[in-house]
Amino acid sequence: ADLLENPALARYVNNYKAELAKYAKPDDYDKLFKERLPKLMEFWSEIEKGVAAGLSGEEANKRAYEKVGDSTLPMGPKHWNRPSGEFDTMVKKVVPFPLKAVLFYQGESDHQNADLYEQAFKTMIKSWRKAFGDAALPFVFTQVAGYSYPGLGEPGIAFVREAQAACINPSDNVFMASAVDLGEENNIHPKDKRVVAQRLLNVLLEKVYRKGKNSGSPALFSYQYSEGKLVIYTQYNNLNLVSRSGQNLGFSVIFENGGEFEAEKVELTGNQVVIRNIKHAVEIRYNFKNHPHCDIYSANELP
Repeated sequence: ADLLENPALARYVNNYKAELAKYAKPDDYDKLFKERLPKLMEFWSEIEKGVAAGLSGEEANKRAYEKVGDSTLPMGPKHWNRPSGEFDTMVKKVVPFPLKAVLFYQGESDHQNADLYEQAFKTMIKSWRKAFGDAALPFVFTQVAGYSYPGLGEPGIAFVREAQAACINPSDNVFMASAVDLGEENNIHPKDKRVVAQRLLNVLLEKVYRKGKNSGSPALFSYQYSEGKLVIYTQYNNLNLVSRSGQNLGFSVIFENGGEFEAEKVELTGNQVVIRNIKHAVEIRYNFKNHPHCDIYSANELP
């Protein structure tokens, strides 16, 4: 119902209806689903074997596809990725169990609908809060980790991260822990989850249990530009900014002619960034890539 109430999200519903229209009757869908399901189980089993043998997630996936072939389940009423499917099959099972907060680790397939992400995620939060009967239920979500995303092209997933950042709203109990620097270039499922788990925990402790501070990653607050000099003010973390390389890397400048160049005159002053010699610039980007190499951190190691 919440999905239908938001006109901006009609694409999800319309795409689903288009998939259902492929079947003359429900039995046709059920038959195809039952045929494909064992193949999918075999596909996942092959991936597990590959990872156990030391292959990366990408390599294991490729090998499984070569052995099993296409195991994609048909979209429809039994597919977990149908609109509201994962809510109905998992979250709904624990409604109305009282929650202290939600920790949310985002999947990566939303790059196909990056332009809808902000609206979709805000709608999801509203829907869950209504289901659990808590209009102020805290949400702590994870910004998507770095990964190469073969075939997606740049900046690809960076648009999803941008939309995620737009969802941060401390006054509404919505917070973010970043994992942009924790991914593996060739593995969409990074093996070491300990650092991101600690970051999520620190946000939870500060924002929900009022223990600790500066648990958020530095993010854009505002800026001032004059005569080729840009001053960027950050928020969510009051500690000084530090360059791991000592060279203040990661900033690129887009000029009026469309050219993109690495910013050369970058200074860190407390928790501010100053960029000079950028007259005629129309846009500044920082690590706006699928798998960026992060260089600027807060003094407590947050990107």
